[in-house]
Amino acid sequence: MLAMWGFATLNASPSELTIRAMLRGTMRFRSSNVVRIDPFIGIPLVYWGIRVRHLKKDYPRDIRFTSLTHPRKLLQGLLDSGFTPSGIQKDQCLACGHFLAAEVVTCPKCGWSYDT
Repeated sequence: MLAMWGFATLNASPSELTIRAMLRGTMRFRSSNVVRIDPFIGIPLVYWGIRVRHLKKDYPRDIRFTSLTHPRKLLQGLLDSGFTPSGIQKDQCLACGHFLAAEVVTCPKCGWSYDT
């Protein structure tokens, strides 16, 4: 999902990151829902911003927030707000996408295995 400045707002506090997008609505993330936040630069000044890597299954997998502000400045603003991603990404089943615990080799949802 792409949230663009002018059509979306990004707010952060020590406990929550919120993106309000005109067409998608409000998406809220606790720090434990976010694995990391990365800058991305497609076309400088036109298509750049931050990408939220998260664990919430009910939100689009790819969430990007674009802005006229340089991505490093956006990231610094998030740091200044006190928001710190603390989510831990688990392995994901290559067949169905179900998240697996670190020690699991067979997907409990579909039966796929790294061993086969």
